[in-house]
Amino acid sequence: MNILIIKPSSLGDVVQALPVLKFLRQKYPHAEIDWLVNDDLAEILLDNPYLHTIHRWDRANWRQPRRMFTALRNAAAVVQKLRQTGYDTVIDLQGLFRSALLAFLSGGRRVIGFANAREMAHVFYQKKVEVPTVEMHAVDRYVLAVAGDLISGKEFPIEFSANDIRNAELLLDTMQYDRDTPLAILVPDARWQTKRWPPENFAAFAEEVVKKQGAQVGFIGSPGDAVLIQRIASLSRCQTMDFSGKTTLKGLALLLQEADVVVGNDSGPVHVAAAVGTPVVALYGPTSPLRTGPYGEKHTVLTSGLRCSPCFSRQCSISEACMKRISVTSVFEACKPYLDEANREKASC
Repeated sequence: MNILIIKPSSLGDVVQALPVLKFLRQKYPHAEIDWLVNDDLAEILLDNPYLHTIHRWDRANWRQPRRMFTALRNAAAVVQKLRQTGYDTVIDLQGLFRSALLAFLSGGRRVIGFANAREMAHVFYQKKVEVPTVEMHAVDRYVLAVAGDLISGKEFPIEFSANDIRNAELLLDTMQYDRDTPLAILVPDARWQTKRWPPENFAAFAEEVVKKQGAQVGFIGSPGDAVLIQRIASLSRCQTMDFSGKTTLKGLALLLQEADVVVGNDSGPVHVAAAVGTPVVALYGPTSPLRTGPYGEKHTVLTSGLRCSPCFSRQCSISEACMKRISVTSVFEACKPYLDEANREKASC
């Protein structure tokens, strides 16, 4: 049996879809399970024991009009490969027109997707999965699509090679990381401006956690986040580590796994942190933690409590008030139990 999962983006969504892999492998132990994912996110799926083939979707060229011919050529090659495989089941977890179209073009004998998929994507599905409520968490929704029910014991399989681990340790050593001191990792960026906690708040929090908890503070982000992180570092009066643009996706996951707590906006790294088992203090404003919060019971979500939140808007008429109203004190108090525990554990070693 050949099964194809279509979940091209984004990082947080791909990570939150990982639990479907173990379920499919348990239900179909001899099946060939493949995944179609954006090329820049494929690394997070590498070496996964439940996967047979990773199909890489060339998303970057679609954004460049001058590269449209290349994008079309690459898309045709991917579709041809999908059709040659001959999938028995294709599961569209993205739920958009383009992902549903790819599912249809794959030639799969049965295409599964959500009945409430956006952009009329459901017209391409043979089996439409009803979602009982829009407030269902994404992880539960993805599993529902393949299991037909809510199941417990969800796992997020991310595999690390010896080289991944060696490179992560080298980076930490280069940053003069002290393994005997608690580590707080901060995630200051997000895809929407409305989802970002103010830079001055991150700076003030960094000072508090260093002064009162004796912790180390590290910032993570893409190469494009370097300017934002440098600004935050300049606002704070404490020493911090800047990991922006210095890790691969696997390296990012290992760094987050090393942390004792991760503090961040609704973003991909926050979900990676939850997947590798690190406690998360997540800051939510325009989006719903019920739908896309860090998955699991060991995490803390802070919101402003404004009546207009969540609005799911990328633009705000009141200057991102929902994020600004989350106080530095509330974030520090939420992190304190995690760092207290880390201090006790490191003192006993």
